[in-house]
Amino acid sequence: MNVQNLRDNYPKLISYMETNGYSKHTLIGSNGEVEKIFAVVDSKECLYTRKNFQDPRTSKKHIYCI
Repeated sequence: MNVQNLRDNYPKLISYMETNGYSKHTLIGSNGEVEKIFAVVDSKECLYTRKNFQDPRTSKKHIYCI
């Protein structure tokens, strides 16, 4: 997955969110999700096959490499 556009524009997104009054919780959550994306893409263990999983106990979504 090519995430170069996200890497290039992510600082602009965070700045926009801060300027437009997004909550600290939303900013932290967004930052965490983008960092997860970068980690998965950068992982040498991940070979292009990804599976989304939503934990029924917490309703949080996770990305796993298969």
